[in-house]
Amino acid sequence: MICGAAILTIGIGARQSFGIFQKPIAADLKVGRELWSFANALAMLMMGAFSPFLGNLADRFGAARTVAAGGLLYVAGMFMTASASAGVVLTLGNVICGIGMAAAGFGPILGAVSRRTPSEERSVALGVTTAGGSIGQFAIVPFASLLQHSLDNWHTTMSILAVVSTAMVPLALGLREPRAPASRVMPLGSGAALQEAFGTRGFWLLTVGFFVCGFHVAFIGASARVHF
Repeated sequence: MICGAAILTIGIGARQSFGIFQKPIAADLKVGRELWSFANALAMLMMGAFSPFLGNLADRFGAARTVAAGGLLYVAGMFMTASASAGVVLTLGNVICGIGMAAAGFGPILGAVSRRTPSEERSVALGVTTAGGSIGQFAIVPFASLLQHSLDNWHTTMSILAVVSTAMVPLALGLREPRAPASRVMPLGSGAALQEAFGTRGFWLLTVGFFVCGFHVAFIGASARVHF
C-alpha cells in the first residue's frame, strides 16, 4: 500500500506539474501555447485507452513487473520531453509518458493492493493508496515550480523531475505478489475480458460515473491546469 501510494505520488504529481512549463516552452520553442496543451491532453487520452490492456498484462505477468516497466517508460518519456527542440518530439514524449502512467498508474497498483488486503480493510487501503495521487499534486507541483523559478531552464527542471521519477521503478518491488499455484485459471485475454465487462451492468454504471470525473477533472481539468 505504501509503495503504491508513493508511486502515484511521484507519477501523478510530476504530471500535474507540467503546467509550469507552458510559458517557458512556448517562448523557447517559438510555438503557441496550444501545442503543450494538446500534448498533455493526448497523454491523458493515451493513459485511458491503454489502461485495460496494460491491466491485463498486470494480471498475466504481475503488477510489480508491469508497474516497473511503466515507470521506465514514463521516465523515458520525460527525458525525451526534456530534450525536445521541436513540437513533434515534445508531443511524442508526452504520449510515452501517458502510456507509462497507464502501466504505473491506478489500475495495476489498486489491483495489487486489493488482492493483498483483507476484505474488511480493503476500502481504507484503497483510499490511502489513491490519496497518493492527490498528495503528489500538493507536494511535487510546488517543488517543480520552485525548481523552475530557481533554475530558469525548463529543460533542466524537467530532467530533474525525470530523475526523481526513477524512484517509481524500485518502489514497484513492493507490489510483488506470491506465485500463483499451477492449477490457477489463467486470466482472460484483453478481448474476452472487455467483452465480459461490456455485458455487466455494474461495469456500465461505474464507467458512466467515472466518466464524469475523468472527462472534466482528468481531461479538461488537466488541459486547463496547463493554462492556469
